[in-house]
Amino acid sequence: MKRKIFFILIVLLACSMQFVYAEGTPAIATFEDITDITDPVDGHISVGTEDDDDREFFVSGNYAFNSGCMSDWDYWYWFGYASRTETKYDDLDDQWNNVVGGGYDGSATYGVAFAAEFNGPCYATLLTEPAVVPGFYITNSSYAYNSLTGCDAFAKKFELGDWFLLTITGYDANDEVTGTKEYYLADLRSAKTAYIINDWRYVDLSGLGEVAKLGFELTSSDVGAYGMNTPAYFCFDNFGAEGTEVLPDKNVDIPMTVATFENITVPAEGHMSVSTEEDDERTSFESGTFEFASGCMSDWDYWYWFGYANSTETKYETLDDQWNNIVGGGYNGSANYGVAFAAAFNGPCYVTLLTEPAVVPGFYITNSSYAYDSMTGGDSFAKKFDKGDWFKLTITGYDADDEVTGTKDYYLADLRDEATAYIINDWRYVDLSCLGTVAKIGFALSSSDTGDWGMNTPAYFCFDNFGATGTEVLPENNVAFVSSMGYATYVTKQDVDFSKSSVEAFAVTESGNSGYVYKEAITEAPAGEAVLLKGEEGAHVLPAAATTPAAPAGNLLKPALTDVTCDGAQYILANGTKGVGFYKAKAGTTIAAGKGYLEFAGSPVKAFLFEGDDATGIESFEGFDGSDASEGIYNLAGQRMGKAQRGINIINGKKILK
Repeated sequence: MKRKIFFILIVLLACSMQFVYAEGTPAIATFEDITDITDPVDGHISVGTEDDDDREFFVSGNYAFNSGCMSDWDYWYWFGYASRTETKYDDLDDQWNNVVGGGYDGSATYGVAFAAEFNGPCYATLLTEPAVVPGFYITNSSYAYNSLTGCDAFAKKFELGDWFLLTITGYDANDEVTGTKEYYLADLRSAKTAYIINDWRYVDLSGLGEVAKLGFELTSSDVGAYGMNTPAYFCFDNFGAEGTEVLPDKNVDIPMTVATFENITVPAEGHMSVSTEEDDERTSFESGTFEFASGCMSDWDYWYWFGYANSTETKYETLDDQWNNIVGGGYNGSANYGVAFAAAFNGPCYVTLLTEPAVVPGFYITNSSYAYDSMTGGDSFAKKFDKGDWFKLTITGYDADDEVTGTKDYYLADLRDEATAYIINDWRYVDLSCLGTVAKIGFALSSSDTGDWGMNTPAYFCFDNFGATGTEVLPENNVAFVSSMGYATYVTKQDVDFSKSSVEAFAVTESGNSGYVYKEAITEAPAGEAVLLKGEEGAHVLPAAATTPAAPAGNLLKPALTDVTCDGAQYILANGTKGVGFYKAKAGTTIAAGKGYLEFAGSPVKAFLFEGDDATGIESFEGFDGSDASEGIYNLAGQRMGKAQRGINIINGKKILK
């Protein structure tokens, strides 16, 4: 019976609204023409009677709005209407309230939508010929707003990255889609523009073209096993009205959030796109509550300032490897990380806070494979690093007035002091708290290796977890310097894996020949071990071992953990009259901290050469009684004996076999 009455109503409307068809614009649904509200004030559509169960739609203006009801449960769905001035949400009766309190522009009545996916499609149908619907006004329901801003039993409070989206789909008279429109009731994807709608806003639907009906669907970033957790409500008014769509201003202050770059979709073993025309339009990208400046010239596959990557490779062979870092992957095993190309000729390189100015705790840093490969081996533009060289990042803080708040120098490589020399090859924390409260941070690279055109060292570094808290600990000494004699002694500052280095490593062990020591090849050594290194002249990085290795057996080398003053029992590495070996140091000589040495108290041996390196023979005196041993008789340990013993003896500085 109701369907017949409604059909008659449509016919009557059509007969009385011929001018509407001619103009092609349906009459606006203001909901002020609806009189069956439960209460004249602070009322809503009836949902508690059996008659309500028969209701399939209601009409305002020239629009029919789908509406369903199950009165036994006081449950309704799709579209309804209300005349509430309350903005609170305390219980389910407040589902009719909106966050403004009342209709658009102070009107009494407005529409309410409950567009949960499990209720099925949610439609508004034109009662005229298909037409372009200009738009309508929208705001958040109190139920949804309360959840978005404070959470509820099912849904979380919104934070950076979250969103609540209304998708509107147009259909023509043949039920074919004419277009879709997305409108965010809450958009916290960017801290720079984060908002949750709390006033009436116009939604422009003209882009959907001529439509016979419109479908509405709500989605959210907060979903669970049973679908969307955010309450599926919105409120609307003046459906079909003209207006101007203006997105809300930022009205959500988001606390500083760490930039992990995991919010950015990056192909595995891939990087930021730099080869399309769209890339040329990119001036920045965001992660956490930070905006990273970025530039591109796609015709040249050229980018500058900041980018991002997802690569586990550590090599550098071609320019495509400029995205790799020396660790292989992000900090603490994460997939994505930031990459900086901070060449001076590209201009200033900035990170901007999307929050109010604040103290940025710090971030993690490591060397790019490009820069590391250049520093450790040189390239066609830059030299291999040696004693005295350095590669420095200077970080400058700026306040909201662009005034400098402070600067911080951090060395990605520092070979100025041999005892502490390092080139970073792991993730290290950089403390930025010394910059104070900042609105943006600038980055500049410099190097000891410069030429006519500026810095020769590749102007790259990699970074992650920008804005994180941590503890700054400078890298351990991991660079050994081999002199022109091709050897060096070194005391490990960390567990070392020599198999991944550019030098050979040895323990120095006892030889059966007097005046000689044996080089026992090793591939690992624990921290604090003195070792002998052999390699090309220059600096060599010693990579850390994955696990703590055992100390090499029988190693005679002693570590100088601090400067050691010789008393005549020490032997130091030198290229002496008999070649490279360990020569007795004069009393008073200082052995620098970080070097290895041999020590034999009372030994008359002047030098210990390397067995197998141009060794001389051992003199043999059959029946020797020691009578002519004017300088004494010693064993290989340097102990003085009363007479020669069987085996090798040191007599008058010579090796004697008895």
